[in-house]
Amino acid sequence: TVATYRGLQTNFPSRRAVVLSRSTFPGSGRYAVHWLGDNTADWVQMAMSIVGMIEFSMFGMPMVGADICGFIGAPDEEMCSRWMQLGAFYPFSRNHNAIGEPDQDPAANPVVAAISRDVLSLRYRYLPYLYTLFYHAHTNGNTVVRPLYNVFPQDVAARDVDDQFMWGNGLMIAPVLVQGATDRNVYFPQGLWYDLVTGGLESNSAATLNVDAPLEKIPVYVRGGAILPTQAPALTTVESRQNPFGLTVALDSALEAAGELYYDDGDDPDMSETYLATLQFKEGVLSAIIEFGEQVADGQIYDNFLLYGYPSNPTVIAVNDAILPSSSWTFDEVNNVLQIFVEVALSEALTVVIK
Repeated sequence: TVATYRGLQTNFPSRRAVVLSRSTFPGSGRYAVHWLGDNTADWVQMAMSIVGMIEFSMFGMPMVGADICGFIGAPDEEMCSRWMQLGAFYPFSRNHNAIGEPDQDPAANPVVAAISRDVLSLRYRYLPYLYTLFYHAHTNGNTVVRPLYNVFPQDVAARDVDDQFMWGNGLMIAPVLVQGATDRNVYFPQGLWYDLVTGGLESNSAATLNVDAPLEKIPVYVRGGAILPTQAPALTTVESRQNPFGLTVALDSALEAAGELYYDDGDDPDMSETYLATLQFKEGVLSAIIEFGEQVADGQIYDNFLLYGYPSNPTVIAVNDAILPSSSWTFDEVNNVLQIFVEVALSEALTVVIK
């Protein structure tokens, strides 16, 4: 693994080396992406991949995942659909199987294809959040995927949860892991939790709740108090990373939230040109303070902000002192979701005043 990595560095000095290896050891996370080995198309092994992913994250290998839909054996339509949903939230997300096994490319089945398209679009939309988590993994040794008990160490009930996991501290994924199930029990730690897709409030206290999960849905929740950067999805990351950015702002009980946005060229191994902004919502003001690298974000813009848990339809919204026409926002009174449409450069400090 190390020899391959150094060989790539020697031969492609201006590019980031990517090595995928199953043969790893503590410390290999500096050099390689890891997958969890030759698994079987089996519901139990699909569930076990969550535990394996969390273990390797704690071993210092944040870029990790399992062979989606199983390496050995033939998954049926339901299993592969559910595994594609789970696998969309593996840091290393790959559908892969053995020579001689039936074709399990999602496109081979119309139902699996439609479900995969939806959930992978969701993954791509939140790649800026995932990329920011990897920035901290690279620079500080942080984990990317986390068990609930890492995020909520004082929550005794969270210590028994092994069928849910977090992206960072802000996003909770609760996949369906039981054949034939169209609902599941989800443990929500203390705080506010919003459905990531609709923005509706799902829980406001520590509780286990039964949630609907038809085949086409994976339960995913954003934690109140988190700001998640987004980007419009595209067919490849080369294309999507040029699309406009947005922010999903999930308000806590004090109507506050915070987050970060990291951005770079995606290729420079020395990370010599990087951008980092600190994001905050407090006292009715959404702000982005550029910590460094404003020139790196030249040409990039924000085009929308989603606020979950906003109490009422505002009367005035001003972006960097310019008052927006009322046609520039919408308010969903059922889910308390405010969406603001803007065109603001990432390279400029941002202040959005909402009244």
